[in-house]
Formats: sequence, structure tokens, C-alpha cells
Amino acid sequence: MVKIKEIIGEHDNSNYGVQRILLALLQIVVTTSYSTVYRVMKKHGLLKKQSAIQTVLHVRMPQRKRART
Repeated sequence: MVKIKEIIGEHDNSNYGVQRILLALLQIVVTTSYSTVYRVMKKHGLLKKQSAIQTVLHVRMPQRKRART
């Protein structure tokens, strides 16, 4: 958690998502997984807000039923 806050604090741009933080952690030789970084950032309210377009793209469309022949 301390390393994540240091990475975010280094720059004025606070628009750091999980993938960007994970890449920065790997560059300073901290081995972790995407899910661990996501969990920590979510718990401490550090996740960036999704834009409306990203939210729409993540919505699953219903599957079409195939006609049996």
C-alpha cells in the first residue's frame, strides 16, 4: 500500500489505474498480481473513475439463441 501511494504521489496526474500501478511496481521489482493491486486500490479508494464510454463497453450483451435445425 505504501508503494502504491508513493507511485501516485510522484506525479500530479492522479489518473493511475490498476494496470499502470502494476507496471510501475514491476519496474521497481515488486512482484504482485493484478488482482492484488486491484483489491488494495479498491479498499483504499484509489481506483480511477471509469468514463461513460468504458462503462458501456463493459456491459455484456445478451446472447442470441441459435435456431435448432
